[in-house]
Amino acid sequence: MKGTLTGNALGVLIILTLQILSVTCEISRVHQLIYKNQIPAKEWVKPQSGAITLSEGEQIALEVTNQLLPPPELSQKISDELKLIKYKYRVVSKISHQRKWVPGELISTKITAEQIRQVNSSSEYGPLVNVTTIDLLPFYIVSILSFNKPYNPLVLGEMLKFQYGFSSSPNSVYYDGDDIFYDLSSKTYIFKRRGCVDQEAVSTDSPPPRRRNDGVTCGEDSKHYWEFVVTDDDNVRLVKEYDIDGDGNRSFNRKYNSLAIIN
Repeated sequence: MKGTLTGNALGVLIILTLQILSVTCEISRVHQLIYKNQIPAKEWVKPQSGAITLSEGEQIALEVTNQLLPPPELSQKISDELKLIKYKYRVVSKISHQRKWVPGELISTKITAEQIRQVNSSSEYGPLVNVTTIDLLPFYIVSILSFNKPYNPLVLGEMLKFQYGFSSSPNSVYYDGDDIFYDLSSKTYIFKRRGCVDQEAVSTDSPPPRRRNDGVTCGEDSKHYWEFVVTDDDNVRLVKEYDIDGDGNRSFNRKYNSLAIIN
């Protein structure tokens, strides 16, 4: 009958449909992998076994400067001042800086085997400690390059792009918990802790949000901040203390200053 499919044609159509569905599912799976909707980046882009660990001061100094390696003088200054702040203000003594990326590692989907060989054997940044590849064909191959020094990946990536022509990015670390930031221009240390300081401890994993007297809602998305400066004579000064709730509302809090400091 005109306009109908024969048995063979129908079979071919079914096979093609199944193949299209299979390819579509694979594309969706890879996209989920790439965009981290299903598998976090840290699960598929892992710091390598040869990764170099820096001190807290070195990592912060490397992140806030445009230098290839941690500047020794600034690294030591930050380390010493953080120790002083944490001693004077015990309320922040357990907060540590969380690195934004792994020093000495780059990720690239553009690099070729020949470029890897050149970086490893003939560049001033080699030899490489390790190279890991993740096959995401037919889209691309992810290459993770681990270097033998704690290079700033942002600076190193630009240098390698200029010299060898491939693009790369840092091996980023995704984290949204307690943290320390350093503002190089104002020489201010910013400590962040999840939750409001005066939130009561409860046994449940997800305590219900509650509203403080100043109107800021304390929930699992709330964050408490302290901002410090250290003077030339090693005096620690608390500049600001405030909460930011899940809606972005800020409230300054001076209640805990006198309780936190050691004279």
